Amino acid sequence: MPGPLSQDLKETWLQISGSSESSLSEFTSIERDYSSSNRYYHTLDHISSIIEQIEQLNLEPIEFKTITFAAFYHDIVYDTRSNDNESKSSHRARRFLSLIEYTDIDLVCDLIISTIDHRPLRDNPLFELFLDADLSILGASPVKYREYAENIRREYAWVDEARYVTGRIDILSRFLNRDKLYFSNEFRNRFETQARKNLQNEINELNRSKHE
Repeated sequence: MPGPLSQDLKETWLQISGSSESSLSEFTSIERDYSSSNRYYHTLDHISSIIEQIEQLNLEPIEFKTITFAAFYHDIVYDTRSNDNESKSSHRARRFLSLIEYTDIDLVCDLIISTIDHRPLRDNPLFELFLDADLSILGASPVKYREYAENIRREYAWVDEARYVTGRIDILSRFLNRDKLYFSNEFRNRFETQARKNLQNEINELNRSKHE
């Protein structure tokens, strides 16, 4: 029996995609891919968290559909040893959205591709809102942020500690050095201050680990 989280996501999926046999089959595939054994953070919980953020925004129905499709598909292909996950994820989205003849497939795919550098690809507010929702975890409570950081490390368990620490510090520092972590006022007002504290704390911990 599917759990409450999976059932909620299924209801959202059918709301945006319809209840055809192909839509039901696609959700089964989405559920399977996000539940694979190599995932600890990039799971159905992550998708649910993004959608929770999206639902709080004042979006038109077509905007909600588009950004939610991007949420469902943006990490559907996730291999920490690969550098083309976003491209493959966008292809997966395009394949299904073409099947249901969705009206703005290119926009969904561009939203997915924008997560490569986490910068908007178009002058469209949906990009800012989607990217901000994806990074809302950075502004979570210290306890929840630590759990996120630990799960990311588990996804990269194959990387030796020294290389992981160096790479992780580089990624976190690039975010921290931005003038603004969040593009939209909605997310910046809620998460920016705590996110900067969380990032700096993790960087400090990683630096300390290098000297232990």
